[in-house]
Amino acid sequence: MKTRRLLLFVVAFAFLAIGWRAEPQARTDRVDFGKIYLTKSHLFIGELYSGVRIYDVSSLTSVRSVGFIPIEGNLDVAVTGNILYADDYTDLKVYDLSDAAHPVLIDSVLDVFAGRSKPAPQHSYPGDDSYGGAQGCSVSRGCQSSTDPVYRYDGAESNGGKTGGGAGGSGQAGSMARFAIVDNWLYCIDMSNLIVFDIRDPKKPKLEAKVAVGFGIETLFPYQYYLFIGSSTGMFIYDARDIRVPIKVAEFRHARACDPVVVEGTRAYVTLRNGTRCGDSENELHIVDITTIAKPVLLSSFTMDGPMGLAVSDGIAYICDNENVRILDVRDANKITELSRIFLGNSYDLIYNEGILIIVAPNGLYVYNVTDPAKPVKISEIPNIG
Repeated sequence: MKTRRLLLFVVAFAFLAIGWRAEPQARTDRVDFGKIYLTKSHLFIGELYSGVRIYDVSSLTSVRSVGFIPIEGNLDVAVTGNILYADDYTDLKVYDLSDAAHPVLIDSVLDVFAGRSKPAPQHSYPGDDSYGGAQGCSVSRGCQSSTDPVYRYDGAESNGGKTGGGAGGSGQAGSMARFAIVDNWLYCIDMSNLIVFDIRDPKKPKLEAKVAVGFGIETLFPYQYYLFIGSSTGMFIYDARDIRVPIKVAEFRHARACDPVVVEGTRAYVTLRNGTRCGDSENELHIVDITTIAKPVLLSSFTMDGPMGLAVSDGIAYICDNENVRILDVRDANKITELSRIFLGNSYDLIYNEGILIIVAPNGLYVYNVTDPAKPVKISEIPNIG
């Protein structure tokens, strides 16, 4: 009898243990699929900390998977020509995409990104687990010598100038991006720095400058001569006309919140989202007048539910907002009107391109025709990417 009771106890305990292990963990403020980057024929989607998925989007009605680049610690990508740049914890990786189905790693620039340490067993190159200074060791070229030019922000300011817009490199990133290509320069941010790479030889990027911006910087958006940096405490504007040494010209402060920013014309659009690490600010869209680039002025605020990525084109804003993508007419900053909603469930980021809206969410990739923003039409979807 005792033996039988003991056996039943063991079986019950094992069942409970297995059941506990199988119980799905509650999701927090996290998504499985993140950054997106669009070129003429391909879409690149980051699988957080794991790598980059490549999709053929030459036909938007039949988006198809091309391949996957495994990159441990990856968050961001940018593409110029057939060259893809990606972060790998503290390193910059360079891939040749001549055959997109079979990318080839051709170079690495080591120890350039701060705040994201590699696990000790994989940290086989010189340097500690924090930012490795401005050394910028390249696998193909070795380390830069101490005489190589490395610049730091010295507090100088300029008066700003012409505004305008357009995507850099060979493609277009979502608003949550931390990489941007403008002409022959790759700009990247880590938690506290703006980092500049010379990519005149795209296959061999050279660390050119490092500019201290401040704590908690999150997103990077290029707009003609300027770089707009979203942080947990506000928006910073840098003049990049002296490409090697971008200079801060202005900042716009707000309560602590997660903060992507995009720009169109003489306005910047900033989303603020509270909860978890993002602080306790209101969930809002801020529209900021940057007519005088050195003196940003808040025009209006619009209440949201929990905004994340966004895009603006011709005065129409497309905003990931909790379970919806909300499409707003923002041409009159003081009379914002909602045109329509796309229900997807926790969408993360999006790209608008010539009437097409590409949306990434934890449960899939979605493509919509928004030629009439009041009546979005789904073109295709890939549920459960990967």
